[in-house]
Amino acid sequence: MSKELNKTAGEIAKTFFYLTERRATPATFTQTLGQARTLLKAGFNKFEIIEGIKYCVKNPPPKGFNSLGWLSYTLEDILKKLKIKHIKEKMNKMIDTPSEVNVNDERKNENRRSDSESRKRTGIDSKLFE
Repeated sequence: MSKELNKTAGEIAKTFFYLTERRATPATFTQTLGQARTLLKAGFNKFEIIEGIKYCVKNPPPKGFNSLGWLSYTLEDILKKLKIKHIKEKMNKMIDTPSEVNVNDERKNENRRSDSESRKRTGIDSKLFE
């Protein structure tokens, strides 16, 4: 477990430096690695931590986002905000997207129109085409 924890923490630390465009010195990388391990031990998973990092990069705190240490205090609140945002987007998609029933009804109407036009051209009036 410890080896897997260290590997995941290393991936999180690399992601932190990549997204924040900071230069990783051996000292800052070791510090970030320890903070990532602490977050993982606290029960957060890799995906949640990386989503928190992305949120902080887009919406930096007033004093700046300099380390994962700050994230440990606010990650739960950030995840709640992201969950609410995701739910709102999902609701908007459901409202904006036409239902399958409406699409199928439109296709049936188009087919009926083309069938009636072909019957008029050919002069065939049969119950098979209805």
